[in-house]
Amino acid sequence: MRQIVTEESACLHGFPRHGLNATHSGMNKFDGPESLNFILVKESILRFVTQAPSVLSRHKSGTLLQAVGGQIGRSNNQ
Repeated sequence: MRQIVTEESACLHGFPRHGLNATHSGMNKFDGPESLNFILVKESILRFVTQAPSVLSRHKSGTLLQAVGGQIGRSNNQ
């Protein structure tokens, strides 16, 4: 499968990385709830929702940007 974007561009620093066996246009399409890709995406979304309050709290205090090196919303192309 051809790589569309670099891993650095596709991932957020400090968060778990999971590769999906899918084309770029197929990353949001699944065969069903038993699909490995669906399970990986579902678990990642649930983790984001569960951790959101503490992440938002750290973001408000400025510690989140320090923890991830100020990389949120930035790419090397800027």
